[in-house]
Amino acid sequence: MKVANAYGEFNHFHLLSGEDFPVKNNEQIDNYFENHPDVNFLEISQRIPEQNQDRFRLRYQQYHFLQDKFIGQKHNIFKYIDFASCYLQRFLGINRTRHIKIQSGAQWFSLNQKLIRYIVEHEKWIIKHFKNTYCPDETFIQTLIADTEYMQTLYNSGQENLRFVEFYWKAKHNLTPRYLNVRDIHLIDNKKYFFARKFSKEVSDVFLRNLKNDL
Repeated sequence: MKVANAYGEFNHFHLLSGEDFPVKNNEQIDNYFENHPDVNFLEISQRIPEQNQDRFRLRYQQYHFLQDKFIGQKHNIFKYIDFASCYLQRFLGINRTRHIKIQSGAQWFSLNQKLIRYIVEHEKWIIKHFKNTYCPDETFIQTLIADTEYMQTLYNSGQENLRFVEFYWKAKHNLTPRYLNVRDIHLIDNKKYFFARKFSKEVSDVFLRNLKNDL
């Protein structure tokens, strides 16, 4: 965000992942965001904490000191050691969120430059509250703007971010987006979605070929 903000003036900045793809053409995307310059598209919901309230609190209330150096894959012995240390911290009374209320939602967004600048200006606040936490990309923006004027700029009160994603339980603690296939081609005509995830060449090849031809 810091680099993009310094690059120039833009209506909106879009965060996409490597397996995302647009389901509208450039003209449709440009026209839509030009007509909504003051609107921000970011999800704020209880979807993530509702999956497991206790595990959600462990992600942010205590310090995950092993997160950056040792934890890479989802199933990693250091991950269990890390969470065990969080239970110990909880027993000792450590709670980083005593003075803030953690909000959450999908990390993907389309935000205007005013909000991007606000986020960049609060880098120190973000680091203070979210360094050594677990998956902060799903919470730091939502928490930062809670109780600010930016809540009033969210599309559909933060219930939608113009992205289609459908999650499924791959394992007990692994809720992940499914790969889209040709049965999802209807997304092209759905006005609610401008981007979708996730795609792979193997599973989504027919969809992608149809999508590229249509766009």
